[in-house]
Amino acid sequence: MSNFIGREAQLKLLESAWHGDGGMLTLIYGRRRIGKTELIRHFIHNKSTVFFTGKETKPQILIDDFLSQAKLCFGYEIAKEGEVTSWKAAIRLILADWRKDERLILVFDELQWAAAASPELIGTLQELWDHEWKDNPKVGIILCTSFVAYALKLVGSQSPLFGRTTLNIPLQPFLPAEAKQFHPHYKDTDLAQIYFICGGVPLYHLAFATNLPFRQNLTNSLLSPAGSLYREGESLMRAEFQDMPSYFAILTALAEKPRRNKDILELMDVKDAHYYLERLMRVGYIHRILPIANRVPRTEVRYAICDAFLRWWFFFLFRNLSAVELLGPEESFTRIIAPQLDRFFAQCFEDFCRSWLQRHYITHEGATGEVVVGQYWRHETVQIDVVGKRTKDRWIDIGECKWGKVKSLPAVMDELERKAADYPLPKDFSLGRRLFLHHSPEKQHGLEIKIHTLEEMLK
Repeated sequence: MSNFIGREAQLKLLESAWHGDGGMLTLIYGRRRIGKTELIRHFIHNKSTVFFTGKETKPQILIDDFLSQAKLCFGYEIAKEGEVTSWKAAIRLILADWRKDERLILVFDELQWAAAASPELIGTLQELWDHEWKDNPKVGIILCTSFVAYALKLVGSQSPLFGRTTLNIPLQPFLPAEAKQFHPHYKDTDLAQIYFICGGVPLYHLAFATNLPFRQNLTNSLLSPAGSLYREGESLMRAEFQDMPSYFAILTALAEKPRRNKDILELMDVKDAHYYLERLMRVGYIHRILPIANRVPRTEVRYAICDAFLRWWFFFLFRNLSAVELLGPEESFTRIIAPQLDRFFAQCFEDFCRSWLQRHYITHEGATGEVVVGQYWRHETVQIDVVGKRTKDRWIDIGECKWGKVKSLPAVMDELERKAADYPLPKDFSLGRRLFLHHSPEKQHGLEIKIHTLEEMLK
């Protein structure tokens, strides 16, 4: 348990619920690989727990498995296989045998599979909660699912559990400062590159062995058919969706760059992509972006991939799977990955800087009120990497991001000033300038501009 990283806030919430006087009905959800099960396992360590994992199989097999997990907790057999045929009877049988003063936790991991096989399960949990568990400190229920859409439906107004959960934990990816704890011996550049690929998903970071250099980790895990992450993008999609060709077409297009709805329709050769875009946004794989400005034409709305790993997988792997399998990991890296790697990381660096500035405004500059950080574009002629708007302060920052080495800071500043002249600054707002650099500049004496380096942003 000592190797567990992060999630302090979530553990405090769970401990508070466990020690509470009333009932405990917790829902934990998030994308696959985000660490939901590890969080639960860490929380229940040394607590009396029946830990059940749903799977795609027959209802009776699930009920028997649930009771066999109770045997691991109780130390003796609760019932023989096939003897109990309903979820209500199985759950009541377990609770009737519980004699300790400590709260017993029932964990239903991968709940979506159990509920699909046994549709009465959710209604049973609702009935038991309403009539027996709501004020009962002797039982705690943890429901967990990796299907984000299912989780949102589970707490929606049409669900039997609507308004009943006492704690909902949507598990989010790690921030860079937490993620870099997986790689204590890596330098800043490699830490950033791993984060650009893995995002804040713990299991992906574990695929990068700390005793191997970045390139070897990448070829082993992502470019080898035997690698742990080689087919991960496809697995993620098939776990959430059907009609794969449409989703694959959209994500392949968005991996290249953010696109307007009109552009997506043309690339897909369909009349309506709204259904697919909405579902991708619902599970957190893409988002809708707007230029940060007072008046934005509807035609400027764009869609972009916000899941780091899917952006990587669709940018490099999906369109090149046949070539990668033919060439092998090393040659694939040399011929396919390496020529585009800096371009890809430059795009990721822009997103990284925008996310960092949002947090920096609040945690280090004391910003209050509405704080919005994004970018600005107008058609294809004007592109500003970072725009930060602080409404209460009547302040807007514009910023330029440089992943490559900067040869001339004055030249970069001149470029930013030209973009500043094209930005539609609202009345009574002041305009600041910031540079976000991968490498620390050698000389910056007398420059009236805020410079942020990768080293600073990774802290």
